[in-house]
Amino acid sequence: MTTPTDPLQQLAARIAAGEAIDPSQVPAGLLGTPELERLLSLARVAGALDANAASPSSVPTASPDRIGAWRLVRLLGTGGMGEVWLGERVDGAVEQLVALKRVRADLPQFGARLREERRILARLEHPNIARFIDAGVDASGAPWLAMEYVDGASITDWCRQRALPLRERLRVFIKVCAAVEHAHRHLVVHRDLKPSNVLVDASGEPKLLDFGIAKLLDGSGSEVTAAALTPAYAAPEQLRGGEISTATDVYALGLLLFRLLAGALPSTRAGGSAAAVLAQLDDEETQRPSARAGDTQDLPYAPQALTGDLDAIVAQAIRAAPEARYGSVAALSADLARHLDARPVRARAPTRWYRFTRFATRQRLPLALGMLAAAALIAGTAVALSQAARAEREAASARRELARAERVSEFLASLYREQDPLTRSGARSSTPQATLADAVARVGRELGDEPALAARLLRVLGEAQLNLGELGAARATLDHARTLAEGVGDILLGATIDAASAALALRELRQDDAERLFAQAHRAAVAARGADSLEAARIDASRALSLVQLSRFKDAREAAERADRVLSERLPASSAERINARVTFGMVTEQLREDAVAQAAMRSAIAAIESAYGADDARLVVPLQTLGEVLRRARAFDEGRAMLTRGAAIARAQFGTAHMTVSNMLVRLATLERDAGDARRAIAVLDEAEAALPAGEIGARAQLLAIRGGTWIELGDGARAEVDLREAVRLRRDSGGLRNGLAWYNQAQLGEALLLQGRLDEADALQAEAARELRALLGPDAYQNALIAQRWSKTLDARGDARGAAAQWREARRLVEKTYGNAHHGYFEMSVALAASLSTLVDGRTEAAAILDDLLARSDTPDFAPHYLGAVLLRCRLHVAAGERARAVALARTALQRPLPGHDAERRASLQAIVDGR
Repeated sequence: MTTPTDPLQQLAARIAAGEAIDPSQVPAGLLGTPELERLLSLARVAGALDANAASPSSVPTASPDRIGAWRLVRLLGTGGMGEVWLGERVDGAVEQLVALKRVRADLPQFGARLREERRILARLEHPNIARFIDAGVDASGAPWLAMEYVDGASITDWCRQRALPLRERLRVFIKVCAAVEHAHRHLVVHRDLKPSNVLVDASGEPKLLDFGIAKLLDGSGSEVTAAALTPAYAAPEQLRGGEISTATDVYALGLLLFRLLAGALPSTRAGGSAAAVLAQLDDEETQRPSARAGDTQDLPYAPQALTGDLDAIVAQAIRAAPEARYGSVAALSADLARHLDARPVRARAPTRWYRFTRFATRQRLPLALGMLAAAALIAGTAVALSQAARAEREAASARRELARAERVSEFLASLYREQDPLTRSGARSSTPQATLADAVARVGRELGDEPALAARLLRVLGEAQLNLGELGAARATLDHARTLAEGVGDILLGATIDAASAALALRELRQDDAERLFAQAHRAAVAARGADSLEAARIDASRALSLVQLSRFKDAREAAERADRVLSERLPASSAERINARVTFGMVTEQLREDAVAQAAMRSAIAAIESAYGADDARLVVPLQTLGEVLRRARAFDEGRAMLTRGAAIARAQFGTAHMTVSNMLVRLATLERDAGDARRAIAVLDEAEAALPAGEIGARAQLLAIRGGTWIELGDGARAEVDLREAVRLRRDSGGLRNGLAWYNQAQLGEALLLQGRLDEADALQAEAARELRALLGPDAYQNALIAQRWSKTLDARGDARGAAAQWREARRLVEKTYGNAHHGYFEMSVALAASLSTLVDGRTEAAAILDDLLARSDTPDFAPHYLGAVLLRCRLHVAAGERARAVALARTALQRPLPGHDAERRASLQAIVDGR
């Protein structure tokens, strides 16, 4: 080999050979030049990578049988970071397997990586990303992280072992892109995408792993050294020590796609070291999967299948300059979807010939017929001319018939929508249930030879039956529609039917079926039209509420927000779909206690509906109900009552007196009356709601019983509360199982009913279990945990466990403050209760006094008014206990002089007794 004579070339050769470069030994003439700085940066990256490759694969010195709640089943792998075990949950909560990472206690840099991975995974919730489950530090001081265990093979092995066809490989890869795009939307760059970090399970679902070296783009993520990189899949900017961005992951995905398509990486990546890869980076853009596939013998398709679109897509993804690649992972995924749909891809020049070939691929049969017709014309025979003319007449006739069928379809659909209270514009002309049943029968009789048209009509009719509460009829109609759609192979039509069936399953509390159908529908829409398509957004809008019921709040908010954004961008302001998406977003944010966001969304939706459809339209019911609930929580009882009363009136007029919508509105109104201090009125309204509830509405009945049970508790009637709450728990448990968070909340309420009856042991056991299970289900910072904590604390107080009660009140107050701040009425309520528990402990009275003094210093805060007298009375008693009677009397006098209408006379009498010295 010839030795380079140029000093820079000599320096590059030394780096490529693995030699460390001392900047002080560089020739003086090169100092300060840009070329030298790039080479020295390369030397640092290469050295770090070599050091990582040479690091010992030692593991923690001792492997205990159990870590935290997990028993170590078997070792899955080891490396420089530590070891990965298969873990099995042994605390009796649920049956669960995890992949448990342990880090050597003497490697703090890897411990930091593990903590960073935990923080990142906590932000990400996606079906194609392995979930974070648990973390901690073991007895030896070594940190550990438990993640969802994926029993599968790397994506490359999985495709090879199954000889997966080309189109199927692309579909699996598109799911990987969706996972990476989800991470990018949360400002996370993975930075180490490679086959071993993408496992495919037995069902064919890919799972993205190992965010240990990922970077948070919002500035909260710590940098890690290049020692963590995998050179074969690293982007040029990683190898050169440059800036990392989402384009870095686009490059790695391009290399992964190259390997999936060609069966091997580009020849430029064949070298084992970073320097060897860097030396050939300039040639990487010229590499093509189709050429490399010719060297692979076990691909189930010809290399020629990769020429054109796929070569161009890969080439754009692996361009050396980040700005020259796809602008996002979504853009890469969208180009692959265009290729699958035989549409022009963005990575190729849009020449006329190219666009024609894509059109020809999509329209193969019509073009083939056209070519036959052309051949007949060229033959020049009269017979051929006659046949061609006849064929043209028949084709024209067929087109007219199709247009007529489409017009009939739209006419019928619009006619039947007029009978649907959620979509009609005028008064009801006949019984909607009978009209829809007749329409379904007519579709079967009159459109049997047009299955695609029939399926579309049946979907519309099934949704209308669902809106009317005809659940059995809707199920039969949608099942028939799905069968027809499967027969004609219309994927998008099948997706819309699946989404409607999922909404039905949600109404019937078949939550697993609902999520399966929604996920299936969404995947089909995204694969066919893209993640930001109208089709996907429509499904997102329906799916969001299902995700809320499954306690997947983060996914629910994202789906609702995406649907609202896409439909707002694409549809006019008066569009029913656009308005419905805004309503859904408001409902989801209300469930997440983002009350200000929910209130704004609902006021906007109400104004849009009134403008487009009038002040008595059925579409107003849901936003009025949700807005009324938000106002109730804000204790704006008068305005909230007005909203709910108006909504109930519209519901009765539009749906009749016996309908789930009417019942739901009355339940919300009853809850407001209870919180406003009129529990007896609340019971009367709940009885009205029960009378209006049709049979078969399981979820609505469970909700009604739970609220009535809670109201009986406020009235002190534990026996009646127990009857309602036991039935509510049973209904929730039968439908949603252990994943139903509302079942655990109702169980805590049931404990409160038992407490009123003096059954303390039963109450304590039920509430302790509910607290533990809801925390495991929703995480420690979910607001819903506070609702159970405040009920359990009352039981603990009654059992004489003031210290345990104080711990629960303290946790409830923390969660209320985290959600609503420290000026919310719930914060004041929890603070007074915490102080009351602490005041019974000798060592807790100082803290109790400090809490009360802080509250009383803010006594002018509006939401504190209902709790003022209770806080004053408790503080006076602490003054008396401390021998400070004069201060107690002064405080009591001040409180009695304040105008506090509506507050109980009993506390005033107690304060007057302190003043009088009694």
